[in-house]
Amino acid sequence: MKQLKKDIKVKFTDFWPGWDSNNNYFIKILSNMYNVQISDNPDYLFFSDYGTEFLKYDCVRIYYTGENIVPNFNVTDYAMGFNYIDFGDRYFRLPNYKRFDSYDLAINRSKIENIGNKSKINFVYSNSKANPIRDNFFHFMAQYFEIDSGGAHLNNIGYRVSDKITFLENYLFTIAFENDEALGYTTEKIVDAFAANTIPIYWGNREICNEFNPNAFINIRDFKSFKNVAEYVSHLIENPDKILEYLNTPIFTNSQLINHKKQQIAFENFLNRIFLQDIHFAQRRSKYAVSLNYQRKFYTMNKLYENKFLKLVFKAKRFLFKIRFWKNY
Repeated sequence: MKQLKKDIKVKFTDFWPGWDSNNNYFIKILSNMYNVQISDNPDYLFFSDYGTEFLKYDCVRIYYTGENIVPNFNVTDYAMGFNYIDFGDRYFRLPNYKRFDSYDLAINRSKIENIGNKSKINFVYSNSKANPIRDNFFHFMAQYFEIDSGGAHLNNIGYRVSDKITFLENYLFTIAFENDEALGYTTEKIVDAFAANTIPIYWGNREICNEFNPNAFINIRDFKSFKNVAEYVSHLIENPDKILEYLNTPIFTNSQLINHKKQQIAFENFLNRIFLQDIHFAQRRSKYAVSLNYQRKFYTMNKLYENKFLKLVFKAKRFLFKIRFWKNY
């Protein structure tokens, strides 16, 4: 007799603009295992970093971040993010590139016979508040190579690219720097480059070589200086066979590929542990004593921050703090 799927009521809040609650990575996985109903009266709430609406819901909370942010387990029952954390059944490391179509493209990228007429280097970013090393590297390399910048930040091609992967396909190298440096913080940037059959020039997660084949990309940490990187890139440009060697190297070593497959199964098990247990036992965050007071303060501070006048006050205080800091420095 075929076992019936369990019915679950879920809701998504505080995700980025353009998020589709009816069609996303989590819905696709959950729909294979459960009868999923999107509800305003959910038993399970998925939330992220772009708001505080999640505080209105006293159901099972499941936090997901695609940013370099450490989960706050005082306000969530479960979390998924970049950090290497061991926190019982409450946390699962889920780098955001797993959600991107480029991840599957990268794994299944085809063999390259020749490099054709590809341009040299691209740079596609919109975030101007990233670690300064990214802009510094761009400006340094621009002294030696023509670099096409197709994002909103440092744009020099006259338009903003609408299809990143298609744009990247026209280049030999992609500057694939994270917004910042943190252990485990590996985003879609290196995966997009792999998917487009261009060589990533990577900076970010110090453990990146445990995640992807170090022979498939250029790791900034392998060089003493930016100048050494520029010299190595020049060497590769003069030796197309070496570029082809990079492009045709699998993005995972055999052991890494096995681990990635295991991780997919582990993620499904993580979700099942949440949804298959009784709803009353699924909640993990404490609601009593000091924990309750903390959550009330957390809620109050976030509600205050949503006040437009107080937002201006907070911004002014931050500005004054920066002035005092630089004067003292």
